[in-house]
Formats: sequence, structure tokens, C-alpha cells
Amino acid sequence: MARHSPAVLVATKPAPVVHERVGDHVVPRLSVSTGSVVGDMAGRLRVTAVASAASEEDAVLAQRFPEGMAVRAAGGQEIRLRLVRHAPETLSAENYGLVTEVLWHTMHNLWDRWSNPTFDRASRRAWDALHALNEDITDALLAQSPGQGAGYLVHDYQLSLVPARLRRADPTARVLFFHHIAWPGPEGLTLWPRQFVDDLLQGVLGADVIGFFARRWCRNFLRCVEDLVPAARVDHDAGTVLLDNREIRVVAEPLSYSPDALAGLPQSWPDELDAWVGDRPLVVHSGRTDPIKNAHRAVDAFTLAAENPAVADARLLLRVNPHRLHIGANAEYLEKTERAVAAANHHFGDERVRMLVGNDRSLTFGCLARADAVMLNSTADGQNLTAFEALAVGTRDPVLVISHSCGASEVLGDAALVVHPHDLVDQADALVTAVAMTPLRRAEAAGRLKERAARISLPRWTQKQLELLGIGSTMTDAVRLNHGA
Repeated sequence: MARHSPAVLVATKPAPVVHERVGDHVVPRLSVSTGSVVGDMAGRLRVTAVASAASEEDAVLAQRFPEGMAVRAAGGQEIRLRLVRHAPETLSAENYGLVTEVLWHTMHNLWDRWSNPTFDRASRRAWDALHALNEDITDALLAQSPGQGAGYLVHDYQLSLVPARLRRADPTARVLFFHHIAWPGPEGLTLWPRQFVDDLLQGVLGADVIGFFARRWCRNFLRCVEDLVPAARVDHDAGTVLLDNREIRVVAEPLSYSPDALAGLPQSWPDELDAWVGDRPLVVHSGRTDPIKNAHRAVDAFTLAAENPAVADARLLLRVNPHRLHIGANAEYLEKTERAVAAANHHFGDERVRMLVGNDRSLTFGCLARADAVMLNSTADGQNLTAFEALAVGTRDPVLVISHSCGASEVLGDAALVVHPHDLVDQADALVTAVAMTPLRRAEAAGRLKERAARISLPRWTQKQLELLGIGSTMTDAVRLNHGA
């Protein structure tokens, strides 16, 4: 039986499990796949995790095991998972769907301001639902807690109100809140009703440590606190906030990839794609259907780059993962990208740009493995783990073209080609440089990128969170044991 530490609990909104059918039964398994870093982290720590029962399968398990259940990963590690059932209105599209859209659009500066956002009574009902969700998660954490002074790792933006609730329940609690996505400057938050702003900032500031993937998001957060929390004292150089006689640290802790998630990962590269590319240079753009991923500008930049003879014979492959297409902005983004692809191929007179839409991860990683250059030109991105995964699976020393608005650009720096997400000429010039780069230079750059990525893989990221909370050597030893360090 795996041992579970009573000292640390992990909270995340989406349940870190996949549901597999075994005979007539659906069996939950801990997800350590790429993109499920919290599940992977919890498995390494072998702790208790608390998450929302969002799917029908989750709800069935939550009803069967109201006090939690043991969940095993494919590698054998086990955690205790408590799935939290919420009132139907808490997770309804009208409430939870609306409030998460507001949070996402604000964090990534997606509002056009002249038509959106607008806040009404429905917005306030949705905000109340966010409070209810955070209260449910907090209550579940406290129910699983060993008592005063426990450690809590609270992950991602949907649970921004949990830290303050934990602090009120236990002033001695050790709380780390990690915000996985971008964070805007105060000009973004001031679009909201004042009560929303106060709730969000006071909620997050209940933590002892607030983590982001990149320094730029730390700076934005500190600016928000300085401008919008009058009682707080901000030290930008030290990265601290003094509030209510507590010092709160704001830190950047980048993450690259999980070795376990990438180990033995299947890859698919169909013959038809191989024939389309041939021995030509291949640029791959990969991302979900989300306006921040900026695929349509990648197509336009590629069209400009193709005016250069070095790129004239190249191919651009867009790997697009359908995601939350019930949201209007996401559906419109997909349509806009499709139009950009059609326009580019009409311009070229043949199919030099192809778009593959689907959630087959083996195909995604097969595309990244074949790439000569990987373009990630997001308009805002907390980190963009695809940048690191592409380096790990690439077989041709791919050149990385990355937006300065991706958190990953801070770590990868001058070993990548850093571009402006709205400047097509800048992106086109970078694509020309990438495609024309000699094999020797590509190998040298890829080596530097891989070295940097290896230093910030998930085992180190996990251990760093424990150290930031001052969790004792027993837990640190457990992390080392679980990942073989």
C-alpha cells in the first residue's frame, strides 16, 4: 500500500484522472499524461488530492466514495483522491462557464473593450458560483487535513479564492497557490467590478507563496497588488507583499515537461503526411482552439516568409486540438484559422499549408518529432509546455520560434528565436532564419534548449514547491524516492 503524507494536500479544479473501461466497470486511473502536471505531481508526492467532480464519471465516483478513494497511476504510484460534488448551479454553463470565460479573457487580455466585457446580474450570479466552488473545495481540503499547520498546494486560476478561505480557517496553514496561466497588469483587472477585483486579489493573497511560470507574470501581479490593494506594501525587488502583518512571497518557478509523461509516448506520422512533406523543411504550429494560440497569424507570417527562396518549398502544418468550442471566441478562432489556411493555399496555388484538427496526442507528437522548426507565437501564454515537449521528442534538432508573450521564452532566451506575436514581418524573418539555419547551428541551439529544459522538469518543480513552503526533509526524501533522484 502506498504511503500518503498527512503533511501536504493538493487541490486542483479538474480531476487528475482518466476513466478506463475494464469489463463492465469504469476504473479511474491517475493521469500523468502530458498536460496533466498536477496529477503527475500528486502521484510523485503520494498525497491526498482534492478536485471537482465535473464529469458524469467523476460524479459517480464521488457518490460511491464520498470520503475519497485510492487511485493508481500506470507506473504503480498511488494517491488518495477526494472528488467534490457541487450543486448543479455551481458548475452550470450559465454560471461556471461564464465566470471562467471572464477569468480567461481577462488574464490573457482578450477583451476588445469597446464591446466586451459587460457585467450584469448574470455576471454576479456567476461570480457567486465561483465562490461556492471554492468554498466546496476548501471544505473538502479541511476535512482531509491532519489539523493545524498542514501544507496545501493549490493549483490554478479556478481556485483563486481558496487560499484566503484556508487562512481564515487555519492561520497556521502553509499555503502555496500556483497560477498556471498569464496574469495581466492592473489595467486588465480594472475592467472588472470592484468587488470581483477585491475578491480575487484578497483570495490569492491568503497564500504564503504565490507561484507563476515566469517573472513577467510576477511583475504584473505585484503591480496589481500595489495599485489595487491599498493596505499592501509591495517590494518589487524582493518579490514580496506585506499585508496583515504577513510577508507573502511571489515567485517564478518555470516548468518544462514530465519525464514520466513523455516516457514511451506513442507517436504517429501517417504515410500520407510523409508524402505531402517529403524531404522539404517542415514548420509545425501546435495548440488548442484558443485565440491566444494565434495560428492564423502563423499562417500569414509563413506566407510572407515564403517570398524568400529559402522557404519557398517549405510546408506549414497546423496541429489544432479542439477545445471548448461551445465558447464563441474559440469557435470563431477555428473558423478564422481555416480561412487563413484556405487563403494561403489559394495564394500559393498548391497546398503548402495543412491543418489537422483532432485530439490524437500520438499524432501531435509525431508531427513535433518530424518538425524542422516549431512555431509557438501565442499572444499570451502562462508557459506553453509544448515548447519543451517539442524539444524532448524532436528528432531533427528543431528550431524554436517562440513569442515573447510565452512564459517559456524567459527560460529559453537566446537559444530560441523570440518574436513579437502581432508583428508578421518579425515572425516571417524568424521563419526564414529557422528554415535556413545550418545543421551545425541547429544542433548547437537544440542542445542548449534541451539542457535548459532538463533543469526545470517536473520532479524539480515539484520539489521546489515543497521547499518554498518549508515542508520537512521527509517529504523531500519522498519526492527523491519517487522520481529516482
